[in-house]
Amino acid sequence: MTRIFVALCLIASCAAPALALKPGDGVVVDFKDGSRMNGVLVKQGHKHIRLDFGGAEMSFAMTTVKSVRPKTNPVQKFQALLAAAGDDRAKLLAAAEFARANGLATSYARLVARLGVPNQMDLDDAAENAALDQQAQDAIAAQEALEA
Repeated sequence: MTRIFVALCLIASCAAPALALKPGDGVVVDFKDGSRMNGVLVKQGHKHIRLDFGGAEMSFAMTTVKSVRPKTNPVQKFQALLAAAGDDRAKLLAAAEFARANGLATSYARLVARLGVPNQMDLDDAAENAALDQQAQDAIAAQEALEA
């Protein structure tokens, strides 16, 4: 009897905690037909799941649903990439590119500074500012030519 109790305690302590989804959470719903939908969970019951797609709500029978899992956001994904990279420079550069592509400016800036590589966001901003300055100078020159 005590062996069974000990075994059950070990299983319970080793099991991953269940992730409870609640209304308002971003979710990915995988359907049995192979399709997938992203949305915001409105309600999930034993028979139906209701999702919000930017204001439009739809209900699906749970018999058609294979799985419902939380949708990872870019910050979570970046953190996972960073953790998986360890000290691998190529993986760290890939994590930095992911951060830049997903608008995680602060995370990107910190990582490229740590790696000692140029901050492409700053370079892009400088190039855009130079182009805007040139357009303004061209407009001034065109206006002066019209007035002359």
